[in-house]
Amino acid sequence: MNRPPAAHTRTLLDTLRARIPGLALRTTFISGFPGESEEAHAELVDFAATMAFERMGAFAYSPEDGTPAALYPEQVDAGARAARRDELVSLQQEIGARFAESLVGTEVDVLIDGYDEEEDEDEGEGEGEGGARRRQLIGRTQWDAPDVDPLAFVSPEWLCDAERRERGGPPSSSSPSGPFVPSRPPPTPGMMVRCLVTSASLFDLEVTPIEVVADSWAGVEGEERERSGSGGAAGASSRELATAR
Repeated sequence: MNRPPAAHTRTLLDTLRARIPGLALRTTFISGFPGESEEAHAELVDFAATMAFERMGAFAYSPEDGTPAALYPEQVDAGARAARRDELVSLQQEIGARFAESLVGTEVDVLIDGYDEEEDEDEGEGEGEGGARRRQLIGRTQWDAPDVDPLAFVSPEWLCDAERRERGGPPSSSSPSGPFVPSRPPPTPGMMVRCLVTSASLFDLEVTPIEVVADSWAGVEGEERERSGSGGAAGASSRELATAR
């Protein structure tokens, strides 16, 4: 498939991780490409386990009419292709769960996307005054893409300064002192909010907001451009934000 040698890839990824603290790597693998032997698949599984990609997907090769690969000899049986894919997916589930657990107790920036759709469907039929049910805020971290990656379930209550100082962190600019403050309006969709990761559920995170980083994603872009003094395209600041703090 005209890929670079494995040793080159390992060296490159090791170098990136050494030079960029908090880097999250993402990749996708094809299982069962024509000519892939059991030995080659085992080597791929070992590579994926060693590199422990924070985000990894896998799919089984499917021959497409008109493509050169569909005419290659040594086509891998459909059952073997699916089994190899499933082995990679199972491995990544373990890696993803460990990565999520490693974030507990840290602070991450979360983009508030909206509300859990399943909760929305039940609204007005659940418990509570007048039959209304509080919707669950959801968002995603800087490592996650919408619809395909794990979620951050966001508490409607803010972490106060006193609680934050107890953990040894600096006071926030927006959180009042005292215990959790339910009277403060919860974050709203479009906000970028710094949050404390309180727990992990498989791959998803449960987080408590600390302070607003920006009222909207556009606000984050503008702030990054202003700090850099570049005034360039939004894509430049997006790349900067992709680097873990």
